[in-house]
Amino acid sequence: MRAMTTATALAGLLFLLGATPRAQAGAWPQPEGGGQVVFNALPFQTRLQGYNRYGQPAGTGTDQRVETSIYWEHGLTDRFTVGMQPRLQAIWMHDQSGSSRNLGLAEEKTFARYTLLRGDWDVLSVQGQASIPGLAQNRTPRLAEPNASYEARILYGHAFNLPAGMSGFIDLQAAYNYRPGPPADEMTYKVTGGIRVAPGWLVMGQSVSTIGMRNARGTGPDYSIHRALLSLVVDLAPQWQVEVGYIKELGGRHVALGQGVLGALWYRY
Repeated sequence: MRAMTTATALAGLLFLLGATPRAQAGAWPQPEGGGQVVFNALPFQTRLQGYNRYGQPAGTGTDQRVETSIYWEHGLTDRFTVGMQPRLQAIWMHDQSGSSRNLGLAEEKTFARYTLLRGDWDVLSVQGQASIPGLAQNRTPRLAEPNASYEARILYGHAFNLPAGMSGFIDLQAAYNYRPGPPADEMTYKVTGGIRVAPGWLVMGQSVSTIGMRNARGTGPDYSIHRALLSLVVDLAPQWQVEVGYIKELGGRHVALGQGVLGALWYRY
C-alpha cells in the first residue's frame, strides 16, 4: 500500500509548458476538451524487520513490488476536470518463513476536480475522489484493502518566472481520506516544486506525508509515512514527455521503509 500511495501522488505531478505560467495537472485544470494520459512503472523494494515476543530482532526480509498504471484526466469545461487511474501490481515477499507472491489489480481511483479561483499565476481547486477495491484477496501479501475509500482534497498552485529564461511552480495539497471498515482514516499533505532549467528540461521535487488518524477499528492498519521524490522530465515532442525519478521513504509509524525508481511516459492532447 505504501508504494501504491506514492505512485498515485506521482501521477499528480505538474508540467510547465514552455516559459509560460500555465501548468497541467496538480491544482491546474485541463483545458476544455483536452487532457493527458500517463503510463508509469514503479519498481519498489522495502526491507522488512521482524521481532519475536520478547521484542528482539527475529530476522530480516524483503518486500519487492512492481506497479504499472495508466493515469488519465480530461477537461469537461475550463473549470471541471475528471479522471481515473487503474493499477496493476505484482508483489514478492521473502522472509524467514519462506516466500510468497501476488499479482492483480490493486484498485481504481476516480476523481473530479473543480477550479474555484484562477489568475495569471495562481489557481485554487477542490477535488473529490473515490477508490474502488481491486483484488483484495486474503492471501499474503495483500494487494489492496477490501473496502472503498473516499477523499476530499484542496489544491493550490503558483507559477513564476526566474532569471535566465527559467520558470517554476509550486503546488500545495491537503486531503482527508475516509476509509470505511477496519483501516484508519488518513490525512495527506503534499508539496511539489519544479524548475524548468532549460527548454525541454524540468527538474521536480516532492514531499508527501500520509498521517494515520489513529481511529482504526479492530486490527485494521493505522500508519504514517513520509516520502521524498526527485525526478527529471524531458520533452520528447510537443505532446510527449518522459520522466525518470527516485523515491525514498524517510520515516513513519508502523511501517517498514523502502525506496524505488519511477519511469513514466506522458501524452498530452
